[in-house]
Amino acid sequence: MIEIDNVTKEYPSPEGLRLRILDSITANIPLGSQLGVVGRSGSGKTTLLSMLAGLERPNSGTIRFNGFPVSTAGEAELSRFRAREVGFVYQTFQLLKHLSAVENVQVAAEIAGHSKSRSAAQEALEWVGLSTRLKHRPDQLSGGEQQRVAIARAIVNRPKLLLCDEPTGNLDPQSADQVFRLISSLSMEISATLFFVTHDYALAHQLPGRIELERGQLSRLQLSGGALS
Repeated sequence: MIEIDNVTKEYPSPEGLRLRILDSITANIPLGSQLGVVGRSGSGKTTLLSMLAGLERPNSGTIRFNGFPVSTAGEAELSRFRAREVGFVYQTFQLLKHLSAVENVQVAAEIAGHSKSRSAAQEALEWVGLSTRLKHRPDQLSGGEQQRVAIARAIVNRPKLLLCDEPTGNLDPQSADQVFRLISSLSMEISATLFFVTHDYALAHQLPGRIELERGQLSRLQLSGGALS
């Protein structure tokens, strides 16, 4: 279970005021859920993902992932948690340009301490349909292929939490649909809890669950078994 309990996040503004980005968010989300996260720009979607990964801490409230205290754990514990349990996919692919596809994925496996990082990276690239692109550098790949390398990097350690922040935002409609379906399928295959941030409500509605944020507040939480308002 992911337990989000009364989480609030604020940032200082240039004028010296406090900007409340997340406002008293509370939700209990079963492990293995697939959730589209939607809302207008500035509604707190990316901040929510950062909090779930322990990249940022709430000003108040707590977050626990399968019993692990994400919001209060020390930095060393959080680093291990992210390396072993969390996969990230971003709008910008964030690949290392001087490394090949397999080397980009291998880095993530090595950080997590995988004993067979090279073979794990090759297997992950096979999962995303890039077995013939192992030695290609990012500038030798299309946008859709680069995002698939990023997905392989995210799932190489079979994380239990998969956080995707606008992963289709830089892709053409056909590539975006392929990437969405791939992420959805792979998250089910590895039994990861998926948070898929998107401005595309049509994509979000294809997932079993949905989180809607409005001005930092949770306006709707829909799980596969029903909806809460």
